[in-house]
Amino acid sequence: MALQSRELYSEVGGPSFKRAKARNIRPVTFAADASATLLNPLTPVAYNTATDFWEPWVSGAANGVGTIRAFIWPEKVQLKAANEVLGTVLLEGEVHVDDIDLSYGVQTVVDLKTAIQTGSPSLRELDIEVQGLAKVR
Repeated sequence: MALQSRELYSEVGGPSFKRAKARNIRPVTFAADASATLLNPLTPVAYNTATDFWEPWVSGAANGVGTIRAFIWPEKVQLKAANEVLGTVLLEGEVHVDDIDLSYGVQTVVDLKTAIQTGSPSLRELDIEVQGLAKVR
């Protein structure tokens, strides 16, 4: 008996998955957010040193919010207007720059790449490898 061969390859769109490999995922507390923002997987986040809560990364912001420290992973995090929420973040691992999600705010891809290449501490020092981008410290 012979089986009919089936082509399983398709050229419709790109990958439907996020390219990330986590080595350390932890629950963290996110600050209340007046706009109740939904943070998708691989959204860059920062630790606000003034409030001691995690928040979405904002390019050039003060109190640590302008420095990427982690990425939302593996599930979305829905921020609430009145309360803090728990969410999980990738603290160590690998991410691909093309899969980092910026849908929550006004940051641009240029802002993101600059933050990854010049941030202090660097993502590499935090044990996060960023693939697909040159000159990452």
